[in-house]
Amino acid sequence: MKQILTIAILIPFLLTAVLAQKRHGDSGDRWTGEVVSTNESTREIVIQFHAKGGSERFSGILAEGYKARMNNGTYRELRMSDIPIGMKVELFVATTSEVVGGQRVSFNRISRIEFLGRDEYAWLRATLGLDQSFPVRLEDSTKFALARPLKIYLHIEDKKIKNSFIGWTIKWNREQAVKFGAIDIVSTAKAADVLIVVRRGTTLPVGGLTAADAFLIRQKSNEVAVLWKDHVFVRPDDGGGPIEKAVEKRLKAKP
Repeated sequence: MKQILTIAILIPFLLTAVLAQKRHGDSGDRWTGEVVSTNESTREIVIQFHAKGGSERFSGILAEGYKARMNNGTYRELRMSDIPIGMKVELFVATTSEVVGGQRVSFNRISRIEFLGRDEYAWLRATLGLDQSFPVRLEDSTKFALARPLKIYLHIEDKKIKNSFIGWTIKWNREQAVKFGAIDIVSTAKAADVLIVVRRGTTLPVGGLTAADAFLIRQKSNEVAVLWKDHVFVRPDDGGGPIEKAVEKRLKAKP
């Protein structure tokens, strides 16, 4: 059988309305929508999204030689036929230009594709090694009704953000543990009460901030409960950013 792209591609996707999210980064924009067409010869990808007044479309050209990760862990050049029509994707795009026939032409260059799968938790499931059908629900808990110390497992892709959180934990245990309980960073997810999962973000040119997707979760045998999630902007060296504040808020909440 032909190799298939990632776990997300294997899951049937329900063709529902998707709100496009155009986010700005230091290297370009990020567009989210459903794939409506691809062109093998031109490498064009067209997505559709819903905006005020109805559906709109966005198109871009995939960079030459772009490689994607296969199910077996290897990488090969992505073919347009690998991208299912109807798949929800996020495109990382920069507007560029080149001279064609003596005239300068602008176009949207796609430097990266994220396959989002059936819902917003597809990446989280893949990161945790779970099947894409595994239930994930938003619990949005404001407190931890858990034994002390609170055991936390960190799956944070950005090392600076991870080290910053560890530094904050040391300070918390020194100054707040007696009153609110200590924090114990554990080495396995199985030993943890809660997990902090942070997707690698983009460093912004202003103020050294890093944009990242962060989740605070409780993993159970039959589901994952998302206690808090946000698209955050953090300064990795301050040890008091939104991730730390989300944990602190729940530790200080009354049982």
